Amino acid sequence: MQTPSSAANWIRTFIGLSCLFSVAFATSLDVDVQSSPDGSTWTSATPGMVASDSSPVYYRAAVTPDGEATFVSNVILVNRPVGSPAHVRLESSSDLSSWSTELAGAYDVTGTKKFYRIKEDDTSDEFVSVQGGTVNVAGVDVTTSDFQIGRFEITQELWDEVYVWALSNGYSFTNNAGVNWNAGGCVKPAHPINNLNWYDAVKWCNARSEYEGLSPAYFTDASYTLVYQSGSLAPSLIYTDAGADGYRLPTRDEWIYAAHGGQLSLDYTYSGSNVADEVARYINNSLGSECPIIPELPYGAWPAGGLLPNELGLYDMSGNVREWVFDGPTDGLRYIPGGSYLRDASRAVIAFPMPQSAIDTVSGEYGLRLARNVPAQQSAILETPSRSNLLKGRGKSAEQLKVKSGKVK
Repeated sequence: MQTPSSAANWIRTFIGLSCLFSVAFATSLDVDVQSSPDGSTWTSATPGMVASDSSPVYYRAAVTPDGEATFVSNVILVNRPVGSPAHVRLESSSDLSSWSTELAGAYDVTGTKKFYRIKEDDTSDEFVSVQGGTVNVAGVDVTTSDFQIGRFEITQELWDEVYVWALSNGYSFTNNAGVNWNAGGCVKPAHPINNLNWYDAVKWCNARSEYEGLSPAYFTDASYTLVYQSGSLAPSLIYTDAGADGYRLPTRDEWIYAAHGGQLSLDYTYSGSNVADEVARYINNSLGSECPIIPELPYGAWPAGGLLPNELGLYDMSGNVREWVFDGPTDGLRYIPGGSYLRDASRAVIAFPMPQSAIDTVSGEYGLRLARNVPAQQSAILETPSRSNLLKGRGKSAEQLKVKSGKVK
């Protein structure tokens, strides 16, 4: 498993004041993040996904007062695996001790002095800790305890890395070719994995746990000694270890709660917005995918995390691929929510009745997102950001939000 780059941990060898800069005037200005494949030619990075096609990729922040660009003197080198998702954001501080998250992209700074630093989102914060509670979705209260959930849908690159290891360590899947999961089909490392049934999703969770030295969540015996590694076992015969520190599928209620934004929910129609095109890959905007389902029907998934996140910082909860969850209405059916690139926007609405699928169904629309238990020694404390920070980068004021949602919590 590739380890997170030192850049992902604030690049501690740089951090000091070398990675910070101040703005000492009261006029409005723009701040953005720029990227470069070689450290000499720079382009602005759009908010959201910055997928590197080469390694390394360099990032720097740019301040533009009065239309004239002034760049940070220190260039931060971010070593990224080819094609892997990389997200860059800015954080701001008035005193270098207390930091608040800002979205990447242009926004106004009106204070007399602020400091900025760059952070890259990768496996070091792959999971979001969600404080449990209750949210109301379409008139129904959904309640969960604390949990962690993946920021992104699982990509082909990560799936294959674990999958190849698993085949050599006792695991068996629907596709046991021993090479790329989508052999013969479209292979794009940063795209979400697809074409897997519920059994494969559950077994892969265990495989990744064992691959990383964590305790698996799913077993074939009540004493938690036989790890579920092969076969098409009925869900009622799979035993879940609630104390495992490894990976698992989210429950139905965890998925709904997270998609709705948890305790940070702003009651959006879709996960993170009232405008489908801001947060969801669906049939109206999935044309032109690099991974079409068939050449004659050029709709398909797009790279994970390419649009705006929801209130919790989760990407693609509406659209792109549907996501298996652990539970379902019967032993032969599991829920698979989220809408997809091949459906209309109504299927990506959070309140849309959660669809079901036979657990052995394989589809190019079906993928997964992981969940984890909150470690016993760590509580899932999530500070509620100010409403202005939640709206930054989205082009919405609080008043506009009232008009669109009819309610501000």
